[in-house]
Amino acid sequence: MRIYDIHNQHPEWVAAPTAYRAEIREAAHAYIWDFFKMGADVRDRVLLRDLNAIADNRSQILAIGANIGDPDISEKEQRDNKTKAQILEKVFRYIIRYLAYYGYTLQYDDVEHFYLVRDNDLYFIDREEWLTTDKVQANEDFTEIADILRNIERDEAQQINYIDLGDDKAKALYKELNEKKTIIDCNEDDFLWYFGSDRNRTEKKQPERIKWNDDAKKLAYLTLLIETYKNETLVGTIKRIFHNYKGTKRKEEWGELSNDKSKMNSGKAEKPKNFEIKAFCE
Repeated sequence: MRIYDIHNQHPEWVAAPTAYRAEIREAAHAYIWDFFKMGADVRDRVLLRDLNAIADNRSQILAIGANIGDPDISEKEQRDNKTKAQILEKVFRYIIRYLAYYGYTLQYDDVEHFYLVRDNDLYFIDREEWLTTDKVQANEDFTEIADILRNIERDEAQQINYIDLGDDKAKALYKELNEKKTIIDCNEDDFLWYFGSDRNRTEKKQPERIKWNDDAKKLAYLTLLIETYKNETLVGTIKRIFHNYKGTKRKEEWGELSNDKSKMNSGKAEKPKNFEIKAFCE
């Protein structure tokens, strides 16, 4: 199976990734079964070659996606590239976890070298998640690994309603927005649930959406700044974070958020006056 370009083999996954969660997971599982059929003398070399190819493809896709505002790359292409990178991440993670689930041990030195030459682009999977020879194998219970697999599937079934900017960035942004009294109605703890690090969400229920009380175009500009900082398309998430009292129906409520953001990004519309956000300045 050509697992390294699985995103190109299945355009339907890119068009509707949430509808094909099971198929994405099964592709990784099928790869593992093919992997186990290989000769022991070549098995690890083939695995590391394929994982390197997955990581390379993902990096190339993200490099294209970094050209936000490039007139040759449409917003749909940006969105599709982000989805392709996420599909490759999921397949990569599933492969590693299925290997661990079935008790297949990789050489610690091979994994160590794999991370060294990848130049920190494997931040989406922790080295500790690989089952390697530096770990105690005797009578190992794989119940915990099975739980991890189930947790991944459970997380994927839920919409992500937050954007992790890190605590420092989130606090700086809250301070700026809160100083402009008419813009948001939200306390800092709730704001950090939506924009801070994971520790702000640990054992805490999602608070009510943040009330955005100002011009919707300012929110479009803020969305553009956050997307540029995160290198992701986040309009959908922004809509699940903020509540804008411009109307009662969803269409009226959000108006032309995506269009306003795109026009500002392309220079076809002016950015809001007197609305500088310093939190995203280097």
